[in-house]
Amino acid sequence: MGMHKGQRGTPAWAPPYKGCVPYRFVRVPGNYYSEKLSFRAACLGASSIEQLCKSIVLVNTCLPPELPDFGTPFASRYMAAGGRLSQKAYNLRLCPEELSERLTGFVHNAVTPIGTATPEMPVVLSHRILKLGT
Repeated sequence: MGMHKGQRGTPAWAPPYKGCVPYRFVRVPGNYYSEKLSFRAACLGASSIEQLCKSIVLVNTCLPPELPDFGTPFASRYMAAGGRLSQKAYNLRLCPEELSERLTGFVHNAVTPIGTATPEMPVVLSHRILKLGT
């Protein structure tokens, strides 16, 4: 599920991939991360560097240990994030790399919210990212 801002700026949950444009996985050259952002955008077929987005897996350390890892979209221990979240609602920390790899199926620098090994993991998107598609 992707989180987006409602009309009044409150969190609202969208059905999985609602409004998502068709996507594809792209294998990039080995020097991808040592190149400029314009090179990376060209490799991915992005129309600008503003369309490049880094995803990370965060762990909510405030969630009581007796709750399941993926209880509900608003009470999940792990989430893939591509934006900022309110620190009042969550105590989010970067997930250890080994655990991120296990949850997503992607190695370091290859994390994407689409096609993860854990499809029930919520995906949090910045409202600015959602505006890119309009």
